[in-house]
Amino acid sequence: IKAYANEEVTLDGSYTIDSPWSLHEGNIYKTTLARQVSQVWVNDQHMTLARHPNVECWSDDSWARNKMTLSSNRTSKSQAKITDSELQDISTTLKDCIAVITMETNFPRIITSHNPGDDFFNYEKYSKESQVQYDAKYFIEGGVGAAELALLDTPGEWAFDETTKTLYLWAHDGESPDTKNIKCKNVNYSYALKGAPEYLTIEGINFFGATFKFHGSKFVTVQHCDFLYPTFNERALAVKNVPATSIDNSVHFTLYNCDFRYTDGMGFVAEGAKFPSIINNSFYMIDYSCLYSNNSISLIGTQGVVFNRNTLHTTGSGNGVKIKPGNALIYHTQI
Repeated sequence: IKAYANEEVTLDGSYTIDSPWSLHEGNIYKTTLARQVSQVWVNDQHMTLARHPNVECWSDDSWARNKMTLSSNRTSKSQAKITDSELQDISTTLKDCIAVITMETNFPRIITSHNPGDDFFNYEKYSKESQVQYDAKYFIEGGVGAAELALLDTPGEWAFDETTKTLYLWAHDGESPDTKNIKCKNVNYSYALKGAPEYLTIEGINFFGATFKFHGSKFVTVQHCDFLYPTFNERALAVKNVPATSIDNSVHFTLYNCDFRYTDGMGFVAEGAKFPSIINNSFYMIDYSCLYSNNSISLIGTQGVVFNRNTLHTTGSGNGVKIKPGNALIYHTQI
């Protein structure tokens, strides 16, 4: 599968909105769609899912510092609490929004209770979470139904009610989106082949808002491809899992001379693969929420890895590349 000579080919995981917009309130406009939405671009500029604190994703300031305590005196042992004085400025409830919190590892939690003006919220406690007070970081992003609409309070943000398929948007200029090119992501994978593909090469193709996923493949090569926003979370749909570019349990897979930019989710996963070659690739702005794994590139359980001349630049995860010692040849790589 190769781009035709001298032609630029893009596999686009987004679609363009052509439905009319109406004013919701203030500078926020809304429209009803026929499909679900997990990511939004306005005139090719990425928009931020409504969140607290108000910063753009992939920025250094996307996490808020706070104290975290178990609130066993207020709720059951399955509940815990975040306290933060800045929460008092939020005039609507955060119930059913999703909080992403640093613990022993990072997991998304549904906020179970919060009253406007409170300096705390309760959330569903992760089963292995320590029952002590300690310093931590968090942000709130997305939620169930229209819950995240409470967080839509600054230009460049959007929210989505998956129950009514209503998209809310505050464009950077505060004007109606009717005259703008609005694109929405609604698929995760341009290639997610069932079964075990063999002897397949994907070459010279751009991926926008989507990526690939192979399981049990043999002798598959992906080369000279650019991936822009290949993976992103689905917290706007109240989905906690984050998709990833992956070749799990594959044999003799080659990733060569590819560029991955702006992901939420791991940059690349090759868990359980045998003899993968990952050569001369660039990974930039990878995994800002760091959910479920502290790895930007996961090579857990692999055998005979060649990892050569790769660059990993700016990642939220604690581990750049995770692999069992002795199972890989890693050289000329910058992290």
